[in-house]
Amino acid sequence: MKKIRLNTVRDLSHATGIPERHLLDISERAPELYFVPRQREKPDGGSRKIDAPQHPLKRVQKAIDRRVLRRIGFSDVAYGGIPGRSHVDGARLHATDADTVACIDIKSFFPNVSSRAIYQLLRDFGCSPDAVSYTHLTLPTIYSV
Repeated sequence: MKKIRLNTVRDLSHATGIPERHLLDISERAPELYFVPRQREKPDGGSRKIDAPQHPLKRVQKAIDRRVLRRIGFSDVAYGGIPGRSHVDGARLHATDADTVACIDIKSFFPNVSSRAIYQLLRDFGCSPDAVSYTHLTLPTIYSV
């Protein structure tokens, strides 16, 4: 597993290109910058609640994704949400010898990803507790870690 060395907010600032003071300000305001809830129709006719971050939080999330998380790299078996890959590609990988492919949608998956899970993942990647204490910059639901 590739490690990221983020030990301080200054390291996060350097990695994302976002000034440290700006990260701290957004961190303090993260709950109010989350979210503009909307409904998106699903192919089966149902709807899905989308909690879209507002600017400037969205800008911070994109910087963390592009300049930090993508440095880690992606597993060969991960497909969803990765540029150039799709859930269809993932299904195709498993369907080579299958007679049937099941399509499963985990209800409320993303709202149930806790800060604690993200915190632990980033710790496993080598980030310090200080740096990952800002996990609420990436999550709509704030949990204490």
